[in-house]
Amino acid sequence: MERLIEKAAQRGCTAEVFSSSAVENTVEVNDNQLKNLKSTDTHDTILRVIRNGKIGLASSSRPNDGDNLLKNAMDTSEFGTEAAFTFPEPAKLPQPEIYDPTLESLSIEELVHIATSLAAELQKEDPHILAFTQVSRVYSEYHLANTSGFDASFKKTLFAVVAAVNLTEGSNMLSIYDFRLGTHRDFGLAALIERVLTDFRIARRNVALAAGEYPVIMSPEAMGNLLRPIIACLDGRAVVKGISPWKDRLGEKMFDETFSLYDDGTIARSISSGYFDSEGVPMQRTALVENGVIRNYLLNLQTAAQLKMAPTGNGSREGGNSPIPGTTTLTAPAGQTSIDDMIKGIKQGILVDQLMGAWAGNPYTGAINGNIALGYKIENGRRVGRVKDCMFSINAFEGFKSQFLGCSKELIKTPNAVLPYFLFDKVNISG
Repeated sequence: MERLIEKAAQRGCTAEVFSSSAVENTVEVNDNQLKNLKSTDTHDTILRVIRNGKIGLASSSRPNDGDNLLKNAMDTSEFGTEAAFTFPEPAKLPQPEIYDPTLESLSIEELVHIATSLAAELQKEDPHILAFTQVSRVYSEYHLANTSGFDASFKKTLFAVVAAVNLTEGSNMLSIYDFRLGTHRDFGLAALIERVLTDFRIARRNVALAAGEYPVIMSPEAMGNLLRPIIACLDGRAVVKGISPWKDRLGEKMFDETFSLYDDGTIARSISSGYFDSEGVPMQRTALVENGVIRNYLLNLQTAAQLKMAPTGNGSREGGNSPIPGTTTLTAPAGQTSIDDMIKGIKQGILVDQLMGAWAGNPYTGAINGNIALGYKIENGRRVGRVKDCMFSINAFEGFKSQFLGCSKELIKTPNAVLPYFLFDKVNISG
């Protein structure tokens, strides 16, 4: 890597080299049978150069391919985007706890045992259940160096477990799942099984729900749909292009003062945390919305320079493409009420666990419409059954401004967030 940087500098370029490698082992039980054992070992190197003020990019999965990378990157720079930024210099980096050495030694046999044991526990509920379990272990390493003197690396582990039950009874198809994930093997799986089976017992009963406006509790997973329009408007690219309605509106109060949202790449044991982003900017905690006020945009090096602002450590790579602004771990402050007490406080409403097809149209309007893939009717303070064939409709911007009632005190990890349950009032439900 250092030699490639030297060669690029000798050719009149400033440059960065980003390399990532990952070893993944996954075991899958499907329809009560061990179906899949997957092992992958990947390595990617991405070279980005700035030559004559323009960006060139090349990537390769082959080792010792430096000469071709440099040639290809320099060739593409002739047609590249104008670079508004320079590569970052060395800086003090956070070091969140994201590596569990015990996961490196976890054998395939142990993964198989976990997956098959979980499936067997699920099957005990009903012999007609088709169980699905998946257990994954990933070990990754990241290294970035550039001509400004930055040279750093870190390693990370991931452990993820999915458990699901599927049942078809006549024309009624039911699928319930839950998961646990993190960088450490520090979560109990008995609670995962109990959660899946508890939800299954309730959801097995279908209940009618008249169309109307209801208080709605959104699960942390379903909340991803409501946060997407907000993230789209805070994306530095949309701000630069002028298509974000929040351009030049930093510091304005847009939402209820009890709503705050952060992007935090430094949370310990979160799979989206790291020491630096994919451009060498230190990971950080960024206030996006604080007490209802828009505080920051999501910025990589290019968009930060174009807006004359500081980068927020949100440079994200998709494959071998140039970095773009992306989230790390979205998080919101916990509330004072447990999810159980939140449910007990509702006379008639819905808990939405999963949405389907709720990301369509123009995100900059905030409109969210979609099917409730899995939702529970709340009646007199308890979940009484599953609602089917219902549509969910809310404007995310208005929802967080005038319909937001608060959050649970529980914080739940999803693949890209650590969030509580959110409660909204007067949400339109149609059947």
